[in-house]
Amino acid sequence: MKIEEKTKVVEELKKKLCDVKGLWFTDFTGLPVASMMKLRRNLRDNSLTYHVIKKSILRRALEKSEIKEEDEWFDGSCGVCMGNDVILGSRILSEFEGLKIKGAWFDGEIIPSASIKDIAKIPGREVLIGKLLSDLKLPIFGFVWVLRDILNKMVYVLDGVRKAKMKGDENGKSRDESQEIST
Repeated sequence: MKIEEKTKVVEELKKKLCDVKGLWFTDFTGLPVASMMKLRRNLRDNSLTYHVIKKSILRRALEKSEIKEEDEWFDGSCGVCMGNDVILGSRILSEFEGLKIKGAWFDGEIIPSASIKDIAKIPGREVLIGKLLSDLKLPIFGFVWVLRDILNKMVYVLDGVRKAKMKGDENGKSRDESQEIST
């Protein structure tokens, strides 16, 4: 590859790196081609991309993008996954057999490979929003139940007063007499 072609590739890669929130550096040694195709399809379906890039070109693009790099990212074969959904990308790559995650970069932070499995366990965005909405409505339901309980107790008291007045009517007292007694 000529120098002009390499600089063009580095510039294109730099643009891609600037547009994403997350980068995962992987080692795909020993991964069959069919598995690699399955991985790429799965990532593409979730708006993520996977590239096998020459290490020297990747290093230059990272330097031009001002992304800090770790030396362990470049040991062995080097595949890079790029995307904006950090949790989903971590989950897909962690669950894929035969792929070793060397580390990651998320929004300016270097993430060691051991932490990526923990990130993958975080529920997705929709689940977290559902939990938030559920937690927000619980106090309202509690307030409604308290008000309902107060109204129920008031109805029981009024019903007890009505029963007491009816019982007084059954014992031969007039309604006017039972009203004078209660007041």
